[in-house]
Amino acid sequence: MKRIISVITLAVMLLCSCVAQGGEPSEEPADNAFPAEKLKTSVSEQLDEIRSAGYDNITISEDFDLVVPDLDKLGVYDVVYPKDYDEGALTLLEKYIPGYDPSKVISNKPEGSVGSARYEDDEKAFALITSIGGFVFSDRSSLNKVFYGTETDFLETVPAWADPARELELGASKTTLGEVVKSSEDAISGFIGAAGRNCGLEPFAFSTQRLEDGSIAGIMHCRSIYKGVPVFDTMSVGSEEYSEPIACPGLSTVTFTEGSTVGQLSIFCDYEDFKCVRELDSLISPAEAVRLISEKLAERISFEAVREELVYFPTCTESLDGTEPGGGNKPGDVIRLTPYWVLYDRLDWWHEVLAAVNCVTGEVEYIVNV
Repeated sequence: MKRIISVITLAVMLLCSCVAQGGEPSEEPADNAFPAEKLKTSVSEQLDEIRSAGYDNITISEDFDLVVPDLDKLGVYDVVYPKDYDEGALTLLEKYIPGYDPSKVISNKPEGSVGSARYEDDEKAFALITSIGGFVFSDRSSLNKVFYGTETDFLETVPAWADPARELELGASKTTLGEVVKSSEDAISGFIGAAGRNCGLEPFAFSTQRLEDGSIAGIMHCRSIYKGVPVFDTMSVGSEEYSEPIACPGLSTVTFTEGSTVGQLSIFCDYEDFKCVRELDSLISPAEAVRLISEKLAERISFEAVREELVYFPTCTESLDGTEPGGGNKPGDVIRLTPYWVLYDRLDWWHEVLAAVNCVTGEVEYIVNV
């Protein structure tokens, strides 16, 4: 599947220029900032303002949704990519493969490289734990059945918050969207408890794909949560030119090949606290963000907005060991989380159309993923 991503930044300063400068962020707060403490209590007021504004190039959908997390405070944070999941490999194996054969655990930690612990049993399961924050567990019959970036497109993608009664047929079993969301949440919760990590993940979108045997499988795309705010999943708009400034950790997914039974769990998560760069007493309001998008992108967009939400954009700033950072995908990478408003025209996973506004500066970015 060939994907073309266009990223147009309409601002005085790109995010990557902040990364290059290092140190404290150089962005100055916008003049028309909104009190952060009023954010959660002003959702209805902001929705009314957005709906009544009458933009020339943006239509607000009848089902338009404004999503504001329930949080006590907002800020710009530096977090660190985690290390040494492989050190807890045996604990994870005990949970996911009861009665596993220790002789089949293969540990590998070459000098100067990340480590991993792998378990393979042709009759039972496959598991892989790596030092770069990754864990994969799969029933043998479900291993690597669904792929990204292949010639096989997803048949359909729906948001995880769509109608929970939506019927699905996965493998030879019927289920519902609500049931696969619940199974995904349970799988995530079970992993967090077993791994002992301060990890936040939530189901975000569910896709179906036809397998080689003609059956249909499903995959739940999940995204990280930090201090109650979703972290923008740049892997869903993965672009060579965009991946340089933006941190790109691995995808977290839950795969279903037979009804709502989890077939494969793949998790990359757990940002570790490093420092608070700045607490935000004020930010660009949701209504102001839509106005800025309409104004700055007047010559470039004409779309129907279906959802606006607050997220953290992750940018990789440095590595704790002084080496070249690995794009937010290397142990010790320091990742800066900056709040953005994201306005979606389309929520189709890997085919998104959206605009984003820096909540601090008001800078606007436009992303088309086709």
